[in-house]
Amino acid sequence: WFAEGIAICRRANVQHNVCPRLLGSHAQALSINGDLAGAASEATEAVAMQRALTGADSPQVAATLGFLARIQVRQGHYAEALRTTDEILAVQERTGGMAKDALFARFQRALALFGLGRNDEALALAIEVADAHKTSTPNDRSTLFSMLVLKARCLSRAGRHDEARAAAAEALAIESTATGVTAETSAGL
Repeated sequence: WFAEGIAICRRANVQHNVCPRLLGSHAQALSINGDLAGAASEATEAVAMQRALTGADSPQVAATLGFLARIQVRQGHYAEALRTTDEILAVQERTGGMAKDALFARFQRALALFGLGRNDEALALAIEVADAHKTSTPNDRSTLFSMLVLKARCLSRAGRHDEARAAAAEALAIESTATGVTAETSAGL
């Protein structure tokens, strides 16, 4: 469906915010299916398309940059993901964008920091985003699961094993409602 929507946008030269969102959503689907190069290309195109529509300083640009940051983290391009999340957060601060987008950008930032071995920074951010997510979006169990997994991994890396076990147990308690949980992630907890 995303590909069909993108084709309509291109064929009819539609100049509307829905087009970069479709492209970004399709990029996420490609990423989940393992086409990280295609996903990165489409996410980059979505950002450029959104900037052309709304300028560089809009909440919509921050949202499309969010697609790109998630893919950069999945690719292991952590330094790039940090730059992208910095841009998201700066745009969010200037424009007063959606708090949920800023929270998810901070989560992607924590994942990138963890990937770069900057565990103390990642841990502080992982704790912050997991706690904030519990209060701001309690029904989004899948994202909370991912946040708790990161928190457990950071705590374990810091040698705080009892706290890591508690975070892992909290994540496992919601595993049945989390979508996209791999057997590897579950076993790792």
